[in-house]
Amino acid sequence: MLYQRLNIANIGAPYASFPEAPSILCLAAALLIAWFRPPSSEGPAAILAELFCWLWMFVWFEVLPWTGVPWACLQTPAASNSKIRLGAIAVGISFTALGRSLDNCRWIEKDNSPHTVNASILAGALGAAQWVFLFQATQELPWAIAATTGAFSAASFTGEQATRNVSTFTLKHLFAATTAIAQTVFELPASRFKHIIWLIVACPFLAIPSHHRDSISSMVGGDWSQAKDEPSRPINVLPLHYGKHPIEELVERSNNEFQSMLNSQSQVYEDAEAEYRRRYNIDPPRGFDAWFKFAQEKNSLIIDEFDTLFDCMEPFLKMSPGTIRKFMDEAMGPGHISRCGFREGKLTGDCGPRGITVQDMTAPFQHDLPDLDILINALDEPTVILSPEYGDGAVWDNRCEKDSRRCITAMCASEWPPHLETTRHQSLPKLPLSIPFIQDIQSSKDACAHPEYADLHGYYISPPSVQRIRRPVPILSQAKISTFSDVLMPSQIYLRGYDNLNDYGYVDDSAHDPDWEQKDSKLYWIGSNTGGGDSDDSWHVMHRQRFVALAQDRADETGGGSSSSAAVYLNETEPGVWAPWQGGNVLPGLADVHFHALRLCVWTECKAQMKYFETVDRQPDAAQYRYRFVMDLDGNSYSGRFYSHLRSRSVSLKMTIFREWHDDRLFPWVHYVPVSLGLRELPETMRFLATTDRGAAVARHIADQGREWWAKLLRPEDFQVYFYRLLLELARVVDEERVVET
Repeated sequence: MLYQRLNIANIGAPYASFPEAPSILCLAAALLIAWFRPPSSEGPAAILAELFCWLWMFVWFEVLPWTGVPWACLQTPAASNSKIRLGAIAVGISFTALGRSLDNCRWIEKDNSPHTVNASILAGALGAAQWVFLFQATQELPWAIAATTGAFSAASFTGEQATRNVSTFTLKHLFAATTAIAQTVFELPASRFKHIIWLIVACPFLAIPSHHRDSISSMVGGDWSQAKDEPSRPINVLPLHYGKHPIEELVERSNNEFQSMLNSQSQVYEDAEAEYRRRYNIDPPRGFDAWFKFAQEKNSLIIDEFDTLFDCMEPFLKMSPGTIRKFMDEAMGPGHISRCGFREGKLTGDCGPRGITVQDMTAPFQHDLPDLDILINALDEPTVILSPEYGDGAVWDNRCEKDSRRCITAMCASEWPPHLETTRHQSLPKLPLSIPFIQDIQSSKDACAHPEYADLHGYYISPPSVQRIRRPVPILSQAKISTFSDVLMPSQIYLRGYDNLNDYGYVDDSAHDPDWEQKDSKLYWIGSNTGGGDSDDSWHVMHRQRFVALAQDRADETGGGSSSSAAVYLNETEPGVWAPWQGGNVLPGLADVHFHALRLCVWTECKAQMKYFETVDRQPDAAQYRYRFVMDLDGNSYSGRFYSHLRSRSVSLKMTIFREWHDDRLFPWVHYVPVSLGLRELPETMRFLATTDRGAAVARHIADQGREWWAKLLRPEDFQVYFYRLLLELARVVDEERVVET
């Protein structure tokens, strides 16, 4: 028997008159293993280790002739021929578990570090030993104890539950574990030894003090500058990360890439012309030499990085100029489209709400522009979203209001519009991360690559307005989703910010923007629920509501997929080794996030949100600068706060699915911190940046970089340089002398 093989067989002698005593000891061993076994032992490595341990135990105790005393003391006569049965059960359970593990974990990139292998072997050995003890216990005891042992393991108080914000959760698990032990004892035959099983109850109770100390900060908030960095429960199935914290690596990568981009910009016209041909396989548009001279006069640091602009214009190069002009004429029905242009070096016509912006951006170079017309979208939202049969039917329709998800993604299966492949990130292999930090900002905004966005963003779910044109028309808009065909122009909000438009927080008063050391190390956002008009309970999954729910620790109830109980963190278990841990939500103690207004919803849903969220009065715009971290969220379209964040001494955290004109010159992890639409990485991002010295240094560097390069790359002169080049590209696509590409 097992304890005889371990040379402790003599302990059975005093209990010869109690034949069930060894079985009870085996049961106690199984219960203890169920408690001490690592909480996550799934994955091929762990299951293969368990299979190996199963087979080794079978060979050691049943096959090898030199192993000494047989299992007699733990077997009844009916079990004497158990070799084949035990081996079959072992192999069957192991392969079943292996199949389940492969099915559940096929999306996870495995890590074969020594730490993971050791943990897998331990988990496999304990798993095999647990079932061996259970099999031997059931030789004298009922099989029901296997179920109660499993219930005890599932109900035991673990580190994960220790970080929950509800203290009664702990008591519930303690009660369940105690009940499982009681059921186990009840199933045992009458014996004075069965009461030793009650001692196992002490395991969960003894674990409370240590887990409570580790999780007290997340349970009650408090001073997170002193918070313990290590969350509560390891996740062995997720890969370890070696080296610096992933955020530090992403910052280093992005800074190197940004500096490389700046250093590679053309300095003379011949180089700029050659680089244009290299990138786009086409000659520059007419007037490119005058544009280059203008860019140099304005000290523009960006000469070659206009991939986003060419991506907007390239589809129209495949259409005839006459067709484009015809479609532009047909697009003039709705009131949100304005038409103006340039004749003999002057701005003519009515550009609508963007008129002042267009005049300001073009005043220095109007005399050099060819005659052309432009269409401008007065809405914040984009408007050129096609269907595969774009040439049929009415020019405009509003059917997308009823099925916006389908409309936004309809063109994913079409060749229109053909998008230019950006060269950014192509030389950088993706980091194998257990937390989805954004590594490629362009990919993160690709609607076709992320079908899950249809259930995460208000613009997909219930857009306030969708004025869709069914023709490919070069209409200028301030922002767009990747499947739209609008041409991106700078926002008037951004440009007017230089005139201190107070509504958007552009007051340049250092008294309202203290130094970094004087700011509160928290994340700030106060706003309204714009971003989707809800007439049902769909607000639960809209992007702003999910963010506020997570920050206020209400995400478990929203159904939006950002459950606080599923938060994953990274803990540096030893220098350069970052292990994923699962714990409670740190954001309530690290954020000042509220709605100040709830609108764009029917009364019943507005009332439900008022009851659900903690709301505050609207705050002065300067209030955000009291915090080190400021959140920038999409509303109905892009966010007008972004530039005010960049120019401040705080660091901007930006979550968006919209593309804008500046995407080629602003780099994530250099000028701002990108946040994914799923929000899964946000708790660890804030934990690292706000509560650790290394993270605070990274955050301050990003804040300084954002402020510095806002003043160098986003000047009014940079708006003019971009818009000048946009108009040259537009003039080419409508030029009757242009030869259509094939």
